[in-house]
Amino acid sequence: MPLMKTPEAIFELGLNHLGEVQRAYRMVDTLRAQGATHITIQAVVDFSSTTRDSVAIKTVQPNCLSFEDVIAVVQYGQNAGVSMGAAVLNPEYVVPLVEAGVRFFKILSSDLTYTQLHIAVARTRLPCYLSTGLATIEDISRAIDLIRAIEPETDVRLIHTVLQIPTPAPMLNLNNIPFLIKKFNVPVAYGQHSDIREALFAAVAADAETVFVYVAEEMSPALPDGPHAVLCRDARELLKKLAEVRIMMGARERIVTTAEQDRRISIRRSIVAAEPIKKGEPITAGKIAFKRPGTGRAPWDAAQMFGSYAEKDYLQDDDIG
Repeated sequence: MPLMKTPEAIFELGLNHLGEVQRAYRMVDTLRAQGATHITIQAVVDFSSTTRDSVAIKTVQPNCLSFEDVIAVVQYGQNAGVSMGAAVLNPEYVVPLVEAGVRFFKILSSDLTYTQLHIAVARTRLPCYLSTGLATIEDISRAIDLIRAIEPETDVRLIHTVLQIPTPAPMLNLNNIPFLIKKFNVPVAYGQHSDIREALFAAVAADAETVFVYVAEEMSPALPDGPHAVLCRDARELLKKLAEVRIMMGARERIVTTAEQDRRISIRRSIVAAEPIKKGEPITAGKIAFKRPGTGRAPWDAAQMFGSYAEKDYLQDDDIG
């Protein structure tokens, strides 16, 4: 299975299409035109198959697409050149979604313990993002172990997210990202449930592999995933800023660039003759000075010179040593 190219962002339609397939198509079109390469759709069809909460069913169900429409959106995105992913809730939908062209899966935080779903996704051997909202370390470890037991080569990835919507700044806990990377040795993305746009950039700075961003055609209090959504038409600007942050983060190891090497010489000091010195004269503190550019020995070597003798004649300001 070829490796999935890591995108700057994965844009989530969520249920912000409001159950309208034409709106979903328009969202895909706008995102694609804005440079999006990866989009997910939630394969939420019959919400009553996932919960006994009648209030939740009444609230969510009107915003769901039929499974046929979900498949149609996946195919529409694939035909537009987008790598389509699916947040899947039902094991029986996994294979048809793969056949329709889904290239990666997301398992919602609420289904982190749903064994049957994990097995179905693992058997596809496609990249699988596990959302970790509300999860303990033990929960995450058990989920990963379960998937790897089914398919050891499954490309398991995590999403750090917080299920407080919208998530306030003190609850973002973005330091969890490098912690999870080190703990589980897998890529870790960030799932945005906050209306603080800067959190996306901070997550990239914290080494998030990518960011999951809910999108909307227009902002409205009626949107299921509204408070933390980004407008589809703003995707290009977001992608640009995310790329800029990643460039700014640069290399992990300490390096000095070629440009800095030249600058380093021009601004550093050398040990130079404070006055003319004849060959054989002792080098003393009074006979040296420290001046730019740094073309000779550095000032921290001065103590090693004291008590030695000049090996040649030096004019004032000549490098010594």
